[in-house]
Amino acid sequence: MLCQVCHEIFRNSYPSKESEHHFFIHELQQAAIGDCCICRVLWYGVSDLPPNHPKATVDIPNTKEATNTKSVSKHVIRHKPGRGKGILEISFVVDRNGVDNGGRAFSFCMQAKSDARGLLAVEGTYHNVDWVSSMTCAKKWLLQCLRSHNKCQPAHSTEHKGFSPTRLLEIGQPNPQKIRLRTYPNHNSNNVQYATLSHCWGASKVLRLTSISFERLTKGIEISELAQTFQDAIFTSRSLGIHLLWIDSLCIFQDSQKDWQQEAALMSYIYRNSTLNIAASVAANSDAGCFLGIGPSSIEPCMVQTAWVDSYNDTYHLYHEDFWDNTLKNLPLIKRAWVVQELLLAPRVLHLCGRQLFWECYDLCACETYPGGTPPTSRLRWVSGDARWQAFSKTGTCDVAVKNSLKHSKTTLLELWHGIVEMYTKCDLTYTTDKLVALSGVAKLMEQALCDEYCAGLWRSRLVTELFWFGPSQKQGLNLRPSPYRAPSRSWACLDGQISPGGYYTEGSYGTLEPLIDIINCDVKTATDDRTGAVVGGSLDISGWLASIQLHPDPESRWRILFDGKWSKYGPGLYISLDRNFLSSQLHCLPLFVDIHQLPNYFLACLLLSPTGNQKGQFQRIGVLGAFSGALGIKDWAQFQNVTNEAWIQHETPLGNDKYIISII
Repeated sequence: MLCQVCHEIFRNSYPSKESEHHFFIHELQQAAIGDCCICRVLWYGVSDLPPNHPKATVDIPNTKEATNTKSVSKHVIRHKPGRGKGILEISFVVDRNGVDNGGRAFSFCMQAKSDARGLLAVEGTYHNVDWVSSMTCAKKWLLQCLRSHNKCQPAHSTEHKGFSPTRLLEIGQPNPQKIRLRTYPNHNSNNVQYATLSHCWGASKVLRLTSISFERLTKGIEISELAQTFQDAIFTSRSLGIHLLWIDSLCIFQDSQKDWQQEAALMSYIYRNSTLNIAASVAANSDAGCFLGIGPSSIEPCMVQTAWVDSYNDTYHLYHEDFWDNTLKNLPLIKRAWVVQELLLAPRVLHLCGRQLFWECYDLCACETYPGGTPPTSRLRWVSGDARWQAFSKTGTCDVAVKNSLKHSKTTLLELWHGIVEMYTKCDLTYTTDKLVALSGVAKLMEQALCDEYCAGLWRSRLVTELFWFGPSQKQGLNLRPSPYRAPSRSWACLDGQISPGGYYTEGSYGTLEPLIDIINCDVKTATDDRTGAVVGGSLDISGWLASIQLHPDPESRWRILFDGKWSKYGPGLYISLDRNFLSSQLHCLPLFVDIHQLPNYFLACLLLSPTGNQKGQFQRIGVLGAFSGALGIKDWAQFQNVTNEAWIQHETPLGNDKYIISII
C-alpha cells in the first residue's frame, strides 16, 4: 500500500533528480499510520516510537511547521545494473526539521515483476492466508532444507553423532491433548529429531521443571495448562511433523544449580543438533503468544505499476533493502542476550514474528512475503549463513594441517566473532553473572574453528590486538567496577553495554602491526571445568613500556593531559575512550602495538590502567588511548621508551630497554 504522495513518485516525470517528498512531518506520520510501505519505514528516521503510539505526537509547533522552507523528506531514483532488467534504487533522505543539511538515508529497490517470480509466491496465494497455510509454507522450507541443502546437514563428527538432550518433551503423549517429559539415559540416542524453543521468559508465573513438578511432568500434563507461547511452539512443532521439543524451563531443573551448570555446558550441542529452532520472536513473555492477526496486508509484497511520461514503464516489486533487519531487530526476543547463541548455533531457525514467518538456514533466508528467498541487494542480519557455516559446521581437535587449511578463512571467522560480540553486548541479561556463560556454546565452536585458546572473551594467540577494544558509549554511563565479579577488567565481558572490538582481525594486518608487549602468562580461573563458562578470577602478566599519564576534565577540550612532563589539551590525532570511572587521575599508559601500514604516519594503540592498590605492579583496565603520528609530542613511537615519568609510576619488575613487567586483573 502506498500513500498518495508516494504514488506520485511513479507518475508524470521520471525523478532522476532529487525531488521533494512529504513537506510536513505530520503528513509523513499520517501516511505511516495509514500503512504506506515507504512512509512507515521513513517514520523511524524521525522517531523511535510507532507512528500511532500515544507519545509519538509531533513535537514541532504548527507555527514553525507552517514556515518550513524545505520538505522533511526527499527522494531520487537511480538505475543499478544487475540480472534481468536490473534494479531501480529509490534513495530517500528524511529529517524532522527539514532536509536542508541532509538527514537519515533509506534505500528502497524496484525489481521488475518478471525478474521476481522465483522469490514471490504464486499469484493469489496471498489472499488465502491463515496460520495453517503458514505452517504449510514452513514445512516446505524444512523439507527442502533436509533433502537438498548440503551445508545444513548434521555435522559429521563422532563427538556429536546421535546426540540428544538429557530431557525432551513428547508432544501428544500419553494422549493427543497432553505433553510429557522424557528423560534420556545418555546423549547417544540414534536419529532423535527434536525442535528447540527460543523465548523470552518475562515475569510470567508459569509451570517450570523442579524437583516438585518432575513427577507430574513425566506422567504428562494438558497442553492447555502451559503458557501460550509454549502452546504456540507445540502447535508449530507438531505442524512440521516434529514430535519432540526442548524448552529450557521445562527440560532443566530450575531449583538445581548443579543441573543448570551441566545443561548450560551442553547448549552448543542442544541447539546445534536440533532439527529446528522455533524462535518466539514476537512474544515479550511466556504468556504473550506468537500468532497475532494475519491477513493479506501483512505478507503481500508491494507491487507498483509505473506511469512515467518520459521513461520506460513496467510492473515492479518495491521493497526496502533493510526489511529483514527492520522486521527482526525490534522484536523482544532479539534483544535477549541468551538467544544470540541459540539463533547462531541452530542449523535452521523459524521466527514466529506475529504476522508472518521468517526462515533462516545456511542456504536460505526466506519469509512468507518472499518464500523463494530474499530479493537482490537485500541486507540481511549481522551474520551471514556462509560465515556461520564456516565457523560452526566442523568440529574436532586442531592440528598443524587444520591450522594451515584455515588461514584463508580465519579473517572471516574473526570478523564473525567481532560481529557476534557487538550484537551480543547490545542485548539484555537478567543476571549479569551469565555474561560469559550465555555465549559459551558459540565460544566452544569458535575455539575449535580458530584453533585458538579462549581467554574470557579474548583469543590467546591475538591478545596483543584483542586487548584493544572500545567500551560502551559514555552516554551509557561508567561504572567503578561491575558487581558481582564476572570477568577480568581486560575482558569486554566485565562491562555492561555495547562493546566495539578494535577491528584488527585480518591475517594481513599482522604484517603491518608491530607488537610492543610480550604476553608472559594468561591465567583464567573458571567456576567449573568449562573453560568457556563463568569466570571467578584470573590475571594477565605482560612485559612492555609503561608511562605515567594524568587526565583532568576540561570544559573546552574535554581533557587536559599530563604526559612526558608536559601539559597539553585533548585534540586532533588523539583518541581516549574510558569504560569505567577512575578514583585517581594518576593513570598508566601501556602501548600494545603500532600500526605502520601508512609510514611515515603511524597509529599507536595503548591501554589506560589504574593501580589496584592491592599489590605493587597490579592494575585494572580503565580504557584505551589511540595516538596518531605526533600526538602527545611523540614523532616516533620508539620515543615512548624514553619519556619522562612521574615519581608515582608503578611496576612489578623492571627489565632492560626501559620495559617493565606488570599484571592486569
